Amino acid sequence: DVCSSDLLERLERALVEAQRVPQRTAQAVAPQISKLVAQQYARGMDPYRQPWRPISPTTKRLRKGDKNAPPLTDLGKLRAGSFAMWKTGTNRIGLWWGRWQGWVHQRGDAKTPKREIYPEGTLPAKWQEIIATAWRREADRVLREAFK
Repeated sequence: DVCSSDLLERLERALVEAQRVPQRTAQAVAPQISKLVAQQYARGMDPYRQPWRPISPTTKRLRKGDKNAPPLTDLGKLRAGSFAMWKTGTNRIGLWWGRWQGWVHQRGDAKTPKREIYPEGTLPAKWQEIIATAWRREADRVLREAFK
């Protein structure tokens, strides 16, 4: 039957395209996650909307840049280099720091209080929302294309 043959071909194409949904989702969310990270720096808070611990008076005095800027932002180098980027050909995004100090702040150490730049464990609600929205949009696109 021609009709069922056409339907099966459409389904087959949809299944092939559906395999690309995770990759396209990652590609779509990377710039949005980068925007969230930039907002975190501007607000001086972690991905869970908790304020970063204030800088110490000694650090404030020794700063080379804006002495009154929020933590991690006085020179702008760490902020400028912190972003999400889609890893081409995969369904993953990489989270980058512009400077090695990002890792120190992410974890904290004996001299540096922990100031999370990226989430650890459960993703924050806003990050989950961005990913879910992109996923639905890509899955819907596959179905629309298959059955138009």
